Amino acid sequence: MFPVAWSGVGFFVVNLLLGVGFGIALQRSGFGDSRRIAGQFYLTDLTVLKVMFTAIVVAMLLVLWSSALGVLDLDKVFVDPTYFGPGILGGFILGMGMIIGGYCPGTSLVASSNFKIDGMFFVGGLFVGIFAFGETVPDFWNFFQTSGAHGTYTLDQWLGASKGMTAILVTLMALSAFWGVSKLEAARDPQFTPSPVARWGAAVLVLLAVGLLFVPQPGLDAKIRRMKPELTRLLEKRAVQIDPAELVDLMHNNQVKLVLLDLRDESDFNLFHLLDAKHVSLDDLRGDFPETIDPISIVILMSNDEERATEGWKILRARGLEGSYILDGGINKWLAVYGSVADVKPIPLRQVTAKGALRFTFPAAYGDRINIAWPDPDHMKLPVRKYEKKAKSMKPVALAGGGCG
Repeated sequence: MFPVAWSGVGFFVVNLLLGVGFGIALQRSGFGDSRRIAGQFYLTDLTVLKVMFTAIVVAMLLVLWSSALGVLDLDKVFVDPTYFGPGILGGFILGMGMIIGGYCPGTSLVASSNFKIDGMFFVGGLFVGIFAFGETVPDFWNFFQTSGAHGTYTLDQWLGASKGMTAILVTLMALSAFWGVSKLEAARDPQFTPSPVARWGAAVLVLLAVGLLFVPQPGLDAKIRRMKPELTRLLEKRAVQIDPAELVDLMHNNQVKLVLLDLRDESDFNLFHLLDAKHVSLDDLRGDFPETIDPISIVILMSNDEERATEGWKILRARGLEGSYILDGGINKWLAVYGSVADVKPIPLRQVTAKGALRFTFPAAYGDRINIAWPDPDHMKLPVRKYEKKAKSMKPVALAGGGCG
């Protein structure tokens, strides 16, 4: 049953309901009034700070608790890459726009839905800005794509802390802001009294944040155990083992991002490997290396047979890389299929007893300097093979907009 995964019609229905609910929440919070939003910057109305900080903390705790309880797989949640330069500049421009116009993109749509003229003018300006950005983006493309680029970079990574400790710090920061706001409001209005509900709510948030220290996020091995039925089903159906001929086609398909990962021992890798294959270990896959792989890539894991590649495939699937596959039969099958057309023929070994061993050798360590390291169907007479296409590029769905935008 868990973790929950939405796709197809269900995906669109869920997002439609979320969008409608988000609009209602903005309207109910008074964010369709430009005076309320602009008042945030003049410290005359701090509703925005209270609502947004509450939303951030509640959403953070719900996501982390859902992950800790196995309801949500965080590795499958797409996080936009971090670019500090564009982020800081964009935040400054957005802030200035909110001060001058009284809206952000999302709240201007809320105001327009209520037929407010200022909201409609703001939406018109929004489309002008989108058009201007699209027409001028080539002029600052390098800055837009490289300035302060850190890839997927989250707050817990920046702090070097666990997700539980990060949740506590963010919660305390929010509660400190709420306390400061209440003092400011009390100074302006002697009759102001903090709501008891707010105090109970603060206590609940702190307890939930502290609880994450004792109910940690699931580790990699726990995820693999949880996904075992699904992974076993795919392996038994041979749904993720791709034929050597399919890999050849992928090698010459410039419409896909292909990543080849070779998990064999270094000596076997040096003897022969496919062109552009990266030599990695299972420990590398358990470490930071998968974070360098583009989520839309098709990843092919290979070993001499399939055993080690299968272990690596389980790790990558558990880490959210659903476009991961196994080379059917490993390098041994590759050499058996294409060895006859190689410019340096692989030599079959007569007695191979070790499990997972290479069943061929070469006169020397050629690496990828053999033509079958990257077979070219246009210039080589490759064996004709029929196969079922299995590899698919798993492009993540990035929901546009964040915050009130």
